[in-house]
Amino acid sequence: MKTIPVLLFLICFCGCSPQKTLAHRLKGADRAVYACVLKDYEEVKTTVTGDDVNKVVEAIAHGRKLSRDIKAAFGFQLEFFKGSEHLATINTSGQAFWVGDTPYEDTTKTLKRLYEKAHEGTPKLSP
Repeated sequence: MKTIPVLLFLICFCGCSPQKTLAHRLKGADRAVYACVLKDYEEVKTTVTGDDVNKVVEAIAHGRKLSRDIKAAFGFQLEFFKGSEHLATINTSGQAFWVGDTPYEDTTKTLKRLYEKAHEGTPKLSP
């Protein structure tokens, strides 16, 4: 009789998609740092807190799985923190993000807004 709740928990836990499992882990984050990892864009960075962190976590939870053949490369990382504890790092590029090797699309456009916010006031590189 005691094994039924454990079994139900395991079924639910194992049945969750990777991005939803990650989003569940990030629920307690108090800030996220969105920064470019490309050498020429070192100053492109923004930090989000409060409700904005929750919106980013929701965007991750509701991501739509993309084909692994996607023609995109990540140039940004999202790092999540709770106090001084580092919770996770997610690679991202515009509207796409990766959980492990699997790409997802941010259908909420939250990551696109983060990208735009990070670029506000940064000098443009000449082509």
